[in-house]
Amino acid sequence: RLQKPCLKVPGKIKVIQIKKFLVMKLPECEVKDTSSIEVLCNGAPVGDELSIIFINRTNWDKSLGDLTLTYRLNEENFF
Repeated sequence: RLQKPCLKVPGKIKVIQIKKFLVMKLPECEVKDTSSIEVLCNGAPVGDELSIIFINRTNWDKSLGDLTLTYRLNEENFF
């Protein structure tokens, strides 16, 4: 679990960069690489190549406030 529940990032950042950050910050979960993590917007996985700006414009309901992404561990990729 992350120490801080919120992370503010520039809009140009891509999902793959967020996944790399999570791999570094979740060593206790034994996450081995970025394929072990899924980033979600409104419960739906988003692609690694997408930017935060693109996700905000296309997937997020602005009436809900700030963009909120969640993540889940893909347990199939663990040893």
